Amino acid sequence: MAVSRYAAERGQTVRLGIKFHDPEGNLYDPYAFTQVEILAADLTVLHTFVASGIVRDATGLYYVDWAVPGAETLGKHYDKWYYTPEAGHDAVTATLEFYVYAAGTFAAADYYLSVTEARARCLISSPLPDDDIQYLIRIAMSIIDRVCGQHFLPVQETRYVDGTGMFYLPCDGPILELTAITNLDDSTATFTVADYRIRGTWLIHKDGRPWPRNQMDPPTGEAAVAYCSGTSSIFPYGFKNIAVEATWGLYAACPDPISLATCLLLKEGGKWDTVTAPMFANFASESVDGYAYTLRELFERAAVHNETGIPAIDGLLFSFLRKQFGGRVF
Repeated sequence: MAVSRYAAERGQTVRLGIKFHDPEGNLYDPYAFTQVEILAADLTVLHTFVASGIVRDATGLYYVDWAVPGAETLGKHYDKWYYTPEAGHDAVTATLEFYVYAAGTFAAADYYLSVTEARARCLISSPLPDDDIQYLIRIAMSIIDRVCGQHFLPVQETRYVDGTGMFYLPCDGPILELTAITNLDDSTATFTVADYRIRGTWLIHKDGRPWPRNQMDPPTGEAAVAYCSGTSSIFPYGFKNIAVEATWGLYAACPDPISLATCLLLKEGGKWDTVTAPMFANFASESVDGYAYTLRELFERAAVHNETGIPAIDGLLFSFLRKQFGGRVF
């Protein structure tokens, strides 16, 4: 079974959906599709779906299922849709984003709220299956992360940064626990984790030892030829010569106000879409008591306006807006 674009893990199949509206806001079917490309963060094409591989779910609703490789690079990805809106019109593109997470990221312990807590605190109708409640919790987490600009549970992964030549090494987000450090520019270099101190988003050697430095400017002339031909191991600035494996984040456990915000979002889930309203496949869940229990509208509002529009929820989330050491959306 394919997972949502908001919960794509290595080794899983992710369903990447898109919807098309006409100028009046009604769902409609484009005249023709050319292809869909899956792109890495640097826009490298990872996979291409031809038109015959694009599935029509309902009027204006289409998707492709991409099998995420087990060693796929973590982080931001894109799905780029090539289509012709109407006969006689020029072809256009639409690009959406999704994130690839490490396998097991969405294990039960990695949710802001458990299914049992959701049933007890949110008074969700008992006929709603556990899988659908868990799915709604994932969407609620995505909404919260979008608004706050950070994730509220630890993430274990390797990130790549530029060596500075200084005593400090700025990293991509706050670190809870350091696992390993590797100098990609020098395979003989060794780093003893116990010798380094975590200072928010910085790593500092206990003796003030400087970090290996990247070349500050891209190579030119003979150096550029050597680099491009693979005979030089010098990393130009921006090529991330230090690999830091760590547990990243500000919080070892989800803060109570964030769990409460998750609960309030789930309570809102049943108010947005009636069973007869158009359903976007990536957001749809079991229909119970005349409601579809989706968070589609709230997610779209958070993505566009960085708020939910619900004062009780936004009041909780705004107190966690990203500060200097606020991490990032994982």
